[in-house]
Amino acid sequence: MEEITDLYAYQREELLSRLKQLFDAHAPWVVHGRALLDPDDIARLRQKIRQGYGFSRRERTALTEAGFQVDALFPGR
Repeated sequence: MEEITDLYAYQREELLSRLKQLFDAHAPWVVHGRALLDPDDIARLRQKIRQGYGFSRRERTALTEAGFQVDALFPGR
């Protein structure tokens, strides 16, 4: 169980790092040649993560398409 928790902690840090890079560059999040989130969406998503708010359907879909397991990374959101 501890191993799984550590895996998700690493993925969560990877996600936060990627969002920060995109935020700093004011760039959209592009996955498979398609923009999933624009810079304003990224700023909102970072704020929601910091504040513990739930994600919109669009945000959940973007994170899932980018390969992140939202329910495992942020349970209850």
